[in-house]
Amino acid sequence: MEGGNTKNVFQVAKLHESTAARQLCEGVTADQLDKALFTVDALQPRYSVEHGGNVTMGCRFPARDPFNLTTLSVLWQKKASEGHEVKEVYKLSKGQENLRQQHTDYRGRVTLLPEELKMGHSMLHINNVKVTDAGIYVCLVHDEGVDLKYINLDVEAHYKTINFHKRKEKEDLILTCQSEGYPLAEVSWHNENTNLSTSAVTTYQLTEDGLFSITSTLRVKSLINGNYSCVFWNRELNEKTSAHGPALEHDYHWFHKPFRYGKTATPLIDSTNLFASIPAFDDTLLHSYEEKIIHKLVHPKRQKKKSKQIIKE
Repeated sequence: MEGGNTKNVFQVAKLHESTAARQLCEGVTADQLDKALFTVDALQPRYSVEHGGNVTMGCRFPARDPFNLTTLSVLWQKKASEGHEVKEVYKLSKGQENLRQQHTDYRGRVTLLPEELKMGHSMLHINNVKVTDAGIYVCLVHDEGVDLKYINLDVEAHYKTINFHKRKEKEDLILTCQSEGYPLAEVSWHNENTNLSTSAVTTYQLTEDGLFSITSTLRVKSLINGNYSCVFWNRELNEKTSAHGPALEHDYHWFHKPFRYGKTATPLIDSTNLFASIPAFDDTLLHSYEEKIIHKLVHPKRQKKKSKQIIKE
């Protein structure tokens, strides 16, 4: 094939350096490429999906009337990016599914919706989207002519859950926050209105799914009380997630400390509020202690006399 009218449209394939696209375009002439009636358009230029979710991306092309599937070829690819090669996502060749060169990253996760083809829609559905799926995709259609369009896929992974832990180590208290998400978040530490971020040590590693697993540790003196919090800031998504907790555990030794009573038998410590501040206690145990304390407060003399009688006996 020589001359302008018989020139192969390798320039289409060269745009994304794909052997599969070259094969798909083999024999397509410049006349076919230039046909004004055959153009591929993206249904939308950019899609956004959360990590682990599903997404359907699509492009539109002029379908034959009557529709003939045996003349239709469709190719979906993920463009090469820095450090990554071109990845074949899905190929339909002359109406037949051809997954021989499909990249392993997409095996078992992608389908082309067949019922949409007769309406002139090439709809690619991806299940269980991973962070590594993010990038630029090529939708190429070859029928009476050939054309392609680029579509962007953004994948978000929010730092939804932050695991907050604390442990004592001699005179110090070790506070740790851990979470997974994407892209890489910045971690800051606070005690009330004081920023303690410069004292923290933050590390991260990539998971198999391409998420950032971030661990941040802060060491403080165990005698310094306050409400400590860690904040994960996803700058790209402009999103903040935080976790917090008190530095000191509740002191339960007050159960064994004597109350001081006045003439009205009112304790210096409000027992109701004191019990309410200990959410970890079982309700039955809580009420039992509360009843004993109230009984002693209301009848202090009776309790004293009874104890003397027991001693005599």
